[in-house]
Amino acid sequence: MSRTSRSNPPRTSNELPNSTDLVERLEASKSALRARDLAEIFGVTQQHIYKMAALGVIPCFRVGASVRFDPGTVAEWLRRRMSVVQTPVSQVRIAV
Repeated sequence: MSRTSRSNPPRTSNELPNSTDLVERLEASKSALRARDLAEIFGVTQQHIYKMAALGVIPCFRVGASVRFDPGTVAEWLRRRMSVVQTPVSQVRIAV
């Protein structure tokens, strides 16, 4: 079995999708996503998605030996992660 590798060109800052775009793309999906699909949406490698799934960082489920991702669950996970990251600067404390 031969594997073809797809090389994604590096994204510039103005090409990076904003978090709302990511959530909308996820919610538009009607069927379970593969790691390849999610990696493309997030702009990371497929291996990174598999590692996140193995560590339990990103919600996933198995179909036999295959790892799949429910788009609605991943969209909700992303929303929760975004709300944690977007803490107002006035509430951030740095220990010195």
